[in-house]
Amino acid sequence: MILFGFLAVGTVLMLIAMMYLKKDYHITGWKIVLASVMLTLSGLSGTKILFWIENGRWDGVSFFGAIFFVPILMSFVSMMLKIPVGNMLDLCAPAECVMLALMKVSCFYFGCCRGRVIFETEAAVIRFPSQIVEFVVILFIFYFLVKQIRQQQYKNQIYARYMIIYGVTRFVLNLLRDTEPFVWILPAGNLWSLVSMAAGCIWLNRAKRDIRY
Repeated sequence: MILFGFLAVGTVLMLIAMMYLKKDYHITGWKIVLASVMLTLSGLSGTKILFWIENGRWDGVSFFGAIFFVPILMSFVSMMLKIPVGNMLDLCAPAECVMLALMKVSCFYFGCCRGRVIFETEAAVIRFPSQIVEFVVILFIFYFLVKQIRQQQYKNQIYARYMIIYGVTRFVLNLLRDTEPFVWILPAGNLWSLVSMAAGCIWLNRAKRDIRY
C-alpha cells in the first residue's frame, strides 16, 4: 500500500510537470491528465517486465524498465490521443524524472538500492548514500530537460537526450552501489546504462538526420 501511495503522489507530480510544459506543445488539459495516468502504468509495467527478464519473477521492479518500455507503450497512447509521438515523449522524459526521483525516496524508505560500505566498525556501518545522491542527480536531469524544452531547440529529441544523460549518470552511480554481477562482471544497472546510452545515441542521430533532410 505504501508503494501505491508513492505511485499516486508521483502521478500527481508528473501531471503538474506535464501541465506546466504542455503550452510548448499545444496539448489540451484532459489529454495530459490521461497521459500522466498512462505514463505511470507504462512505467510500472516496464519495471516489472525488466525485473522478470533479470530475475524470472515478478515480485520486484527494475527502474530501467521504465526507461526502455515507456517510449513503446506511450507511442500507442499518443496515437490514441492523436498527439504526435515525438511531442508525447518530449513531455514524458522530464515527467518520468519526477517519478524516478520519488522512487528514490521510496528506496530510502524501504532500504533497497543501498550504497557500498565506505566505513565499518563494530558499532556502525557507513554506506555511500546512493538513494539520496541519485535523487538529487535525477532532479538536476529534470531541470536540464525542462530547460531544453523551454528553449524549443530540441523538439522530438528530449527523450533520446534523457536516455543518454540518465545512462551516463546511472553507470557512474551504480559503481557506488552494493550490487552483484549480472552479465560477466557488469551489474544489471551498468549493463542497462550502456544499452540506454547506445539507444539514446542512435535515436538522437536519427532525429538529427531527419531534421537535416
